[in-house]
Amino acid sequence: MDQKWPDAMRNRVQHVQRCAALAALYECSTFKPGNISPYYEGTTTYFHYLASSIAVAEGIAEAERLRLGECILNTVKKMLSAQGGGNTQLGIVLLFAPLAKAAFLGLENLRAHLKRVLASTTVEDAVLTCRAIRMANPGKLPPVERLDVFSPNIEEELRENNVSLTEWMRVGAENNTVCKEYVTGYALTFDTGYEKLHQYLREGKSLRDAVLGLYLTFLSQHVDTMVLGEHGREIAEEVQRRAQVLIEGNIKEEDIRRYHEWMIAKGINPGTSADLVASSLFVFLLEEEGTER
Repeated sequence: MDQKWPDAMRNRVQHVQRCAALAALYECSTFKPGNISPYYEGTTTYFHYLASSIAVAEGIAEAERLRLGECILNTVKKMLSAQGGGNTQLGIVLLFAPLAKAAFLGLENLRAHLKRVLASTTVEDAVLTCRAIRMANPGKLPPVERLDVFSPNIEEELRENNVSLTEWMRVGAENNTVCKEYVTGYALTFDTGYEKLHQYLREGKSLRDAVLGLYLTFLSQHVDTMVLGEHGREIAEEVQRRAQVLIEGNIKEEDIRRYHEWMIAKGINPGTSADLVASSLFVFLLEEEGTER
């Protein structure tokens, strides 16, 4: 760390990095149906996610000195170089970076600072984020009518039309909940995620159970973007319907296990819902671990 930095800023950087690491680690370490965890691995393993979580936190902690798009691109590079499992946490990077920039403006009134960050994005942020997404090479995304990230001329299109990052996210917001968060000021993260975590913990649930409960809540309320892109609407809505049945009933461990086994048999991984859990944890930790630092 540069020695000329004030101690207050040095402490803030450490706080943001610690909260980002813990949020990503808590998310990937909790059993959630369909997701990689200590209890289920595919070609990509739990250890890939551990290494990625630390690398992502290191990148996110640089949000104070980098423009938003630079932070996203730099963090994706760190994520990919830290492990051999490929794209592990692109959605988390996209969600964490604006939150980190908001945190550097002040931990009090975090949501108001976030709105300022999202309102001030530029076309250069869009271009750099486009490069980050293409570099991460995510699975099939829900189709968009224009400005597709995988269009050969997407950077030129963004620049010619002077499309900011937030404006670009608006294009995909109907079927992509990460994009929708940029447009709504993180309504899901704050109004559902943050509030539900508080509710579950007030009820005496463990953090592990709270994370699982929040994941099932997101699955029950919204079609998962990753499932929609890779499997189509019919399967995505069936994932949602089954989560609704679990949420509405008396959740039993064997029911959750059957839900998980059904997803694995069909190759379903609701990764976007897990990303929303992580962003909710990030906000929770940023606001609960301390006041101004």
